Amino acid sequence: MVAKVRFSTEYGFYNDFLNGILQRDIPVYSVRLTEFGFTAVCYASDYRKIAKLARKYQCRTRIKEKRGLYFVIRPYRKRKGLLAGVRLFPLLCFLFSCIIWKIDINTDDRQLKNTLAHSLYNQGIYRGSTCTKDQLADVQRQLMLENKNLGYITLNFYKGILTCEVYRRQERKDEKESYSFSDIVCLMDGVVTDVRVYRGFSQVQSGQSVSRGDVLVKCEELDIRGRLSQSQTAAYIAGDCEKEYTVFVPYNKTVPVYTGKTAQDEIVSFLGIEHQTKKADLSGFSMYTQQQVISSGNIAGFCFPYTVKTITYSRLEQQQISGDFPSVRKAAVKQLQHLISNDTKLEEEYSRRYDYRMEEEGVTAVCRVKGRYIII
Repeated sequence: MVAKVRFSTEYGFYNDFLNGILQRDIPVYSVRLTEFGFTAVCYASDYRKIAKLARKYQCRTRIKEKRGLYFVIRPYRKRKGLLAGVRLFPLLCFLFSCIIWKIDINTDDRQLKNTLAHSLYNQGIYRGSTCTKDQLADVQRQLMLENKNLGYITLNFYKGILTCEVYRRQERKDEKESYSFSDIVCLMDGVVTDVRVYRGFSQVQSGQSVSRGDVLVKCEELDIRGRLSQSQTAAYIAGDCEKEYTVFVPYNKTVPVYTGKTAQDEIVSFLGIEHQTKKADLSGFSMYTQQQVISSGNIAGFCFPYTVKTITYSRLEQQQISGDFPSVRKAAVKQLQHLISNDTKLEEEYSRRYDYRMEEEGVTAVCRVKGRYIII
């Protein structure tokens, strides 16, 4: 580090003083005469010699300007924290090359992303933890066992970033499982409107009335010579039918209701060490639900390699809920609509009709739906 100062000399025998500096081989630069002396530039380490020599020639010297990196960092020399930070920085860079700073789970499915993040956390892989190749290989195998519906999962760690690639399995229909050696039987009463037999021997045609239990497609049949022929069966058969949906809704029922009171546990994890920063007070929580959220460390908008797990407990209490006939009927209609909309056999709805039976403890609601159903 080169440090230089520009100094001025006034009064006295300044000409002899300048010659004395040169005779002692003290390097000075940019010498300029002034009205009462001269100015020059020297190395900061030589200025003490020059100032001592000036007293011999009855000259007064004064520093006008300081130059160099030394004078920039000099005010910070007494700050021990900065000096320790400079020394620790290379060590931290070496250590943090093995620490996970960020986890990227490449999938658009939010639920799957949360599931994988919780699985990684439970196996010790989170922001602020260390990992090895063998550990990542074991975690990858465990994720594959926990998510058998996925095609493949890879874990790649590079420069503090752990990337989790998720590949979904392409569903392929196994023909051996889609066909079977058994008769296809009708499940509902109605009139057949659409018959598509892929395998087997059809026993019905469009416009034919059928009843529950009738055989629609047979797996065995005798030919004109009396020989038995067998075949796997597979078909799509739809018909116009009427189906009845029934629900019962009581007037009085006891249900758990949220009180609005919550408590939280907060756990900070770093390098495999967990520190609980907040403890939940569950006194009086006879019933509660639990919600767990895992978030990355964030201080003043900057992400740091540690993980915060927050567990929120929401208090529940049993409450008696009473309703009159209109409110109970409305609830029953909603339940019936849910049943109808989730019926996978219903392809097209033509009409529906509601009936209600008032009983001592509640209301029985019945909905009769006419429409096109898959009847197998």
